[in-house]
Amino acid sequence: MWKKWTALGLLAALLLAGCGGGGNQASPPPGDQLNVAEDSVNTQAATLLNDAIAAFDDVLPAGLAPQATGTEPPPLTLAYNGEERVLIGGPWRPPFPWPLPNGVNDLDGKPLFITIKQASPRPPKSHVARLQKNDRGEWEVAWYGERGAPPEVQPATVEQTGQFGDTTGAKVIVKFSFRPPDKVDIIIIICKRCNTMEDILSSPRIHVTAPLPQALQGREVSSNAAPDVESFVNKLKAVCCGIKKPFPPNWPPLILFRNDVSVVAVPYDNPRVREAQSLDDLIGQDIGFVYVRKKPIPGGTTTDCGPNGVWCPPREEPFYNVRVIREREATFIQFTKLGNPSQVVATLPAEVVVEPSDGREIGIMDSIDSPNEPVLKIRWPKIRIIVIIKVER
Repeated sequence: MWKKWTALGLLAALLLAGCGGGGNQASPPPGDQLNVAEDSVNTQAATLLNDAIAAFDDVLPAGLAPQATGTEPPPLTLAYNGEERVLIGGPWRPPFPWPLPNGVNDLDGKPLFITIKQASPRPPKSHVARLQKNDRGEWEVAWYGERGAPPEVQPATVEQTGQFGDTTGAKVIVKFSFRPPDKVDIIIIICKRCNTMEDILSSPRIHVTAPLPQALQGREVSSNAAPDVESFVNKLKAVCCGIKKPFPPNWPPLILFRNDVSVVAVPYDNPRVREAQSLDDLIGQDIGFVYVRKKPIPGGTTTDCGPNGVWCPPREEPFYNVRVIREREATFIQFTKLGNPSQVVATLPAEVVVEPSDGREIGIMDSIDSPNEPVLKIRWPKIRIIVIIKVER
């Protein structure tokens, strides 16, 4: 009997170790493990963008060949809904390949977007877009895809805030957004200093928004460097599975990686959510958990962590339980400690909608008026959530 219980104890210890609950083991904190796993995916994404640039040698100027970047990562956004990856970047590498713009007209004729979509296990398909003005003076993007095919032209929206003036010695911040299901945009910020939010908000900037191509076949990218998102998912499961949750996770997760922020959302298999008919049915319900990683301002030295440090969670406990609540007729999402849902970390205003769809999507949207407070959009079975990654000033 003693041997039987000893064997069971050893088995339990092994299982706990596999879930990140191995007690006094010398493993790095969960937050550090996820950071390393994410950085690996982003490195692979940057390599894939390089391979896509090479695939468009008949479209892109020779001067946009991949450049040595030192330690500065290329601007990119990677969204994953459990089935499909959408990678958005620019067909360049830092430093900015052209003279810094003195206004939107300096971007006429410049290639701004390179997008890669991959539905596993199919090969990735890529498109490149050039911003241009048509004969009527209207902004549009010309998307290029399959070799030899004519471009697909889509209307574009171009905004400018502030006057650029002398850009000597200025820094460039570039952010790519994905607005599911079919829009991309870019914000280009030119700042003399980029250390604080106030620096960014007082700097001139350009915002370009355009639909993805609708009918143009993408160009295959010959690459073995497709981002291994599954490796990150496996690490996420390993470090979070030992933490008690109100309901079982409904895998797969939704993943968004960007230079300034990363968000991973995992819905719960909550029977009350499955049966919900209206927002009232969600009030007080735990609907999922999230991992958030706010990163230093690109080109700057500070990280804005927001109310109660919510966007920079502790390395030891980088997960939040998500609950829907109502206060004074307004809807909020409440972040609580995943292992202790009674401990409230932050309460954030949000739009929460009950939808019949079982689809999943995650996106991030920037505003030219508040470029350091992006809007996060998450949709999972029965629920759509929109929340601003709002930081303190």
